[in-house]
Amino acid sequence: PGYALGWCTNVLSFRQRLLSTRLLIAVVISVSVFPALSYWVGMLSVWAIWAVTAVSAVTVVILLVRELRGRWPRPARVHVGFLLVVAAWVLIAIGSLVDLQMQDRLYFSPTVHDHAVRAPITAAISRSGVRPPNPLFFPGAPVPLRYHYLWYILGSLVDQLGGKIVAPRQALMAGAVWCGIALIALIPLYLRFFDPKGSDAIHRRSLIGVGLLAVTGLDLIPTILLKNFGWVLQADLDWWNESVYSWLSSLLWAPHHVGALIACLTGFLLLWCIEHASNAPAHVVLAAFAFASAVGCSVYVTLVFAAFLAVWTAMMLARRCHRECIALLSAGVSAGILSLPYLLSFISHGAGAAGTAGETFFTFSVRKFTVAETLLKGSTPDGGWLIQLVYAALLPLNYFLELGFFFAIGWLTLKSYRKSGKLTRQQLALSTMLITSVVICTFVRSSVIAENDLGWRGFLFAQFVLILWSVEFWPAWPKLGFDARITLRAMLILGVYGTAYQVILLRIYPFLQDQRPIPERASSKHGTPSLDRQLGRRTMAMRRGYARLESILPEGATIQFNPMGETNRFFCGLYANRQVVAFDEDCGSVFGGPRQDCARLLSRISPAFESSAMPQPIDLDHIDVLVF
Repeated sequence: PGYALGWCTNVLSFRQRLLSTRLLIAVVISVSVFPALSYWVGMLSVWAIWAVTAVSAVTVVILLVRELRGRWPRPARVHVGFLLVVAAWVLIAIGSLVDLQMQDRLYFSPTVHDHAVRAPITAAISRSGVRPPNPLFFPGAPVPLRYHYLWYILGSLVDQLGGKIVAPRQALMAGAVWCGIALIALIPLYLRFFDPKGSDAIHRRSLIGVGLLAVTGLDLIPTILLKNFGWVLQADLDWWNESVYSWLSSLLWAPHHVGALIACLTGFLLLWCIEHASNAPAHVVLAAFAFASAVGCSVYVTLVFAAFLAVWTAMMLARRCHRECIALLSAGVSAGILSLPYLLSFISHGAGAAGTAGETFFTFSVRKFTVAETLLKGSTPDGGWLIQLVYAALLPLNYFLELGFFFAIGWLTLKSYRKSGKLTRQQLALSTMLITSVVICTFVRSSVIAENDLGWRGFLFAQFVLILWSVEFWPAWPKLGFDARITLRAMLILGVYGTAYQVILLRIYPFLQDQRPIPERASSKHGTPSLDRQLGRRTMAMRRGYARLESILPEGATIQFNPMGETNRFFCGLYANRQVVAFDEDCGSVFGGPRQDCARLLSRISPAFESSAMPQPIDLDHIDVLVF
């Protein structure tokens, strides 16, 4: 769809660009615009989405055939290198996410903690349309889904198109792959259209920027130290602390947050280039759809970007950049209108429904530092003013360990900006984006759920800025002193090794659990799937069982397993593809539906699983299948 939209609207002078540049623009526009577009079209009819998709596909085929007829372009060396990077990402992503079978044992990735929830959401959209019910909670009747799910509309379309060949979980994995490709495409686009250097050495700068996606912080050091001192073996490198997630981890675990980042940055890039465009309305409309997609993909990420956009609009108004202010306000208002149906459903089934009375969407709190929290445990109340002061004092060390190489680049860049005095428009925008992201994610945390998604995911903007700054700083490396170059090189290497460690551990961690018991404290963040060395055999058996159930159950059937089991929800979420009555101890109500109904529902369900001599089930008419 992005190629067809780019050609029709000619945003970023699409028709005048090289084919390679057009493909990059097409990918990011597809990822940014199509979630909101498909949501609105899908409210009319599912068939309308297929009509839009078919028209887009036919249009692109005609355009490409007309352009390439008789003159297939010979790929340049840099294009081959770029394609190799994309191919490497595809292999790493698929290899990290698929189930791995070893004889009669089957091992899933630890990402099932998130995917066991997102796969049912994808399946629910396939069954019910773009405004689905919560697939994890069924208190006798469907309850609306209250979650940022627009990204999974795309996976649902692939699920429907593939029929029995493609499962919702496989479409979910494909979405993570494409989200990574879009992130890879976004970096050269920003270096080309946002950076004042423009096309100067664009291929080399792009490959450097894309390569930096493989660099994480110094997490490997505390992870190894904690393991060697007998603490824990974490399933993910980032779990040792209040996380600043690596790009790999963000893409594999929660691609919808990265999708929101791409949508926000694509919309901003369209508005940034509006000054030199003759088709300003097209830029504003596509930016509005991109911002609306971001709202539906991740409210937390969009909240941070909205704060930056408000600050940036005020700065442009102070500089009397009236045309840009009008474009920013027009896109913002239009995005609000496009997001209104989704936001109304989100608010009406929001914190008051999923939480307790008076629960707020976010709260003010200094970013945690696990080392300080562990050392001071018991000596000061959790969340008290004293430990908040300790967290604040240790923020430089916290971010140094979490960012590593990028911490040094950020420090050196801000130092050079301070010396130069007057900042360019691009430098001012990036600095504002980074500061806004860091301040919000340091002193504000989300409070509707236990995880701090606001602090974890909103930091993606700061991470993206640091990548652009690293590319900008690259030519200045030879001017640094010997010690500074060695230090930066060491942090860079540790960041690459950290990502490699993460890839390997995510793949082999479940296998390690079957080889030797991992202490229960290793489950401090997300729970450990197995302590009896039978995870592989159990997973194989459960997948076969649910596959058989799926073959005989109608799409509208409801399933209930023991909601108190440690791993039961993983198996059902990954393999059942049917409506669950109560997904966990909260009945999945955090994703929609009144939590107060959960206790009554569990009181009726739990007795069926608590005794080997099961009494005759009563008052369970809305459950079609009980799984033991």
